[in-house]
Amino acid sequence: MSLPDATGIHPSLDRSRKNAACQLISVKSKVESDEDLFMVPDMEARPSGSSKDSEVRHGSGCGVTLKRKRGRNPVDREYKRVKRLLRNRVSAQQARERKKVYVNDLESKAKELQDRSSELEEKISTLINENAMLRKVIMNTRAKVDESAEVHNDQLSKS
Repeated sequence: MSLPDATGIHPSLDRSRKNAACQLISVKSKVESDEDLFMVPDMEARPSGSSKDSEVRHGSGCGVTLKRKRGRNPVDREYKRVKRLLRNRVSAQQARERKKVYVNDLESKAKELQDRSSELEEKISTLINENAMLRKVIMNTRAKVDESAEVHNDQLSKS
């Protein structure tokens, strides 16, 4: 059984941290452009099989072979964490883009509705003015009809 060294870190954990750091460096060195930044890389071949103990090589250039129990290796946890963070970053960027499209769509619909509202208000104003003019025409015509009817009645009563 190995004991922690002078730093208080167990040697196997220290080795695992070095492997995780090596893996992160290899991931960061692969990023070339903004598009690459938002892509989830398929890092190294992941262990497949149902055995509890398996042997896996991690990182490029590190060349460390480890015996581990599935799911308990800090490197494996770090790999999953990095992969999750990258997936979350991509997902967040996609959500921001969807939101931007949605907001632009809402803004264009609002503009269309405002334009339509202005057209309808203008039409209402025109119709109100036309209605008022027609009412005045009816009143003037009715007054003339009433006068001619009175004149006609006067002539009939005189005859």
